[in-house]
Amino acid sequence: MTLASQLELVIRSYLDGGTSLEHLQGWLDTHVQETADSPDLAAAELSDRVWILLGELGDGERTEDDLRTELNRLLPVRAR
Repeated sequence: MTLASQLELVIRSYLDGGTSLEHLQGWLDTHVQETADSPDLAAAELSDRVWILLGELGDGERTEDDLRTELNRLLPVRAR
């Protein structure tokens, strides 16, 4: 399983209500260096975008509903 697919699973779990926003943030915190060092460009791009979205949420620039909408847009289309 690639790093990008692992992150996608965590995002999907959050979107499906299987895990919390705090869990998603914790996963990103735990894997930030691994993602930065990875040759998996898809993982790095996805992680970077999620960090930006979370920052916007924290700054009050976006609601959690907005966050969910944007996260859905980031994920590849596949059966859910």
